[in-house]
Amino acid sequence: MSSEDGCNSFDSLGSGKKNGRIASKYLTEELRKIFTEDTDSETEVFEGFLPSELDAANKKAMMLAQLLAELNSIPELFPVKTPASTPSKQKKTPRRTFSEGQIQRRTNPTRNARPPDKFALENFTVSAARFAEHFRSYRQQNLLKRRLSGGGCGVHKRRRSSKYSSYRPVEDITEEDLENIAITVKDKIYDKVLGSTCHQCRQKTIDTKTICRNQGCGGVRGQFCGPCLRNRYGEDVKSALLNPDWICPPCRGVCNCSYCRKRDGRCATGMLIHLAKFYGYDNVKEYLESLQKQLAEDE
Repeated sequence: MSSEDGCNSFDSLGSGKKNGRIASKYLTEELRKIFTEDTDSETEVFEGFLPSELDAANKKAMMLAQLLAELNSIPELFPVKTPASTPSKQKKTPRRTFSEGQIQRRTNPTRNARPPDKFALENFTVSAARFAEHFRSYRQQNLLKRRLSGGGCGVHKRRRSSKYSSYRPVEDITEEDLENIAITVKDKIYDKVLGSTCHQCRQKTIDTKTICRNQGCGGVRGQFCGPCLRNRYGEDVKSALLNPDWICPPCRGVCNCSYCRKRDGRCATGMLIHLAKFYGYDNVKEYLESLQKQLAEDE
């Protein structure tokens, strides 16, 4: 069917058969566009459906409703999930309660090995005078043991301080000790258990350090690592170890570590080695001495 035939049919519907048609109450602008979009005339107006078309539509609707009713009557095709069909969770069985008459409640058996009540509690009901007498006798016995162990003279041997235990004569210095001297900071190996502390940097390392030959010095006070002794005082650890008369900077009164300077009421120098080398000095000691001379001349 061509578009011209369709236009002619709509023309015939609107020309002289208005009485034979039924106007639809659901007629809208969209329906009018659908039926009139192929027409060339803009003046045609859709006025309704034929009775035969309405009857055919009603029959199709009835058939569709009957088909849906038949399908709904067969539950196998469209199973509907209901709460009854879902597997219910296993209900927890309530704990069985026993009456006192049926089963006796279990209790711990009595044991002969169980300590009696108030076990290991000292009885301080004794009089205060008796307790003081026991305490006085204990002190007298302890004092007597101390006097007997001291040879009866009552003079206690003074324990030697551990800071002097690091003293070693020049003859005890071995080649291994000399090879273990740190030349640079990278050569230092830190060990807080086996290491020894440098007086200048306060770092605990395992490299060989100096030993002060002064009889009243020893321990950390006379220990300097290789980098600190060279950069701070311009001295060598190897030469200091092999020199039986070498005395450490604190004993000479020229120590420039932060602790000694703070004790003398001065500020800490910090990393002065780079500044000293910038001004042409080999170590911090020479640089500080030049500053002191300059201040003395200015005054």
